[in-house]
Amino acid sequence: MAQLLLLLIAASLIPASIPLFHAGPLSDRYWKAVSAALLSASLQAVFVIAVARNALTLGYSIRFASVGIPACILAIFLAKRGYGDWRSGATLSPSIGLIIWAVLVTLH
Repeated sequence: MAQLLLLLIAASLIPASIPLFHAGPLSDRYWKAVSAALLSASLQAVFVIAVARNALTLGYSIRFASVGIPACILAIFLAKRGYGDWRSGATLSPSIGLIIWAVLVTLH
């Protein structure tokens, strides 16, 4: 189960990373939005690994989500205020992150 969740977390970052392979500079808002989404995904991965190794119980999911969910919302907000082709990917990744947080909190 942990491997499946880790794969889902990694796959959720793919839409935000697509603009990295296009030519041209990316705005500061892109980097801020992606950084917030990456923070949230990192928290998700750390939580899933800690639960899989029995270092934490599922009861800690709300504590991790209390930082991860606002990071996703911040990423969506920053991406929506930006301009350029990167907005859709930088909005989709944290949106998927919110769904993953909902699953992790619901598993509790």
